[in-house]
Amino acid sequence: MKFYLFVLSIIVFSCTPPESGGGEIMSTSENSGEVEVDEIENDIDEENEFEIAYTDVVSAKIGSYQDEALMVLKQQSKNSNGKIPITGYYFYVKNQKNLDLTGVFDPASNTYFLTESYKGKNTGYMEFKLGDGSNSFWSPESDRSDKQEMKAKYLTGGNPEEFTLELNGDKFVDEHEVPMYDMDTIYYQEVTNKFAYTIVNDEFFVFDLSVVCTNGHSGSVSGIAQMRGERAFFNIEDSDEWTKCSLEFDLSVENKVSVIEKSCPGYHGARAYFDWEFSK
Repeated sequence: MKFYLFVLSIIVFSCTPPESGGGEIMSTSENSGEVEVDEIENDIDEENEFEIAYTDVVSAKIGSYQDEALMVLKQQSKNSNGKIPITGYYFYVKNQKNLDLTGVFDPASNTYFLTESYKGKNTGYMEFKLGDGSNSFWSPESDRSDKQEMKAKYLTGGNPEEFTLELNGDKFVDEHEVPMYDMDTIYYQEVTNKFAYTIVNDEFFVFDLSVVCTNGHSGSVSGIAQMRGERAFFNIEDSDEWTKCSLEFDLSVENKVSVIEKSCPGYHGARAYFDWEFSK
């Protein structure tokens, strides 16, 4: 079956060791008052002699550009302070490079307090509540006063004895020429369309898409689509024509994804469009 061949090719891609030394991005099996920074960093068992009690998969939009990210958060048993130690990793869908996470979840306030690191060096800090962007932020390690917007929501998860997590994804870069109009002159310029995605358990299709078209008109959109067989459907319903967006992704051909725009005018320029075929 065509879809089987597609998944197989993605799994081969996913076996490349992650650059951060964290968990695998592409495939893995897993069967929340203010917290002091020292408590976060010292609350993890250095020898990892603990039992994973639960695994959460969280989607998040982080930073000034609200880039789409996926988090895999592994809970340990509650400690003597009533906090739940957390280990895990996350990655921006468009980059697909792991950033390690350590910290705690405080059940009393339903808040995660997590330190981010890359290749062993602390790079950021975040506090967030699932579904509550008003009390959530990410800040760079170099300046923790620079609190940038963050929104996070729960996708899936479960007890590791019963829950298996599989992440399959890929990235595409399409360089092409577009016409540029300058008064009565027409010339062509090379531009790049980019598309990346991660499929979560054949259920969620998390994507990041950007295009450049005629006269340099551009567009970008990211989000979570629902998988239905070999296709994924993304839909933002709104009474405002410029806010709503409907896209379809066709994955029925191996090493190829076709993007079909139903209606998404508010996310790109007048001469730009998301209808595109990305292939290897």
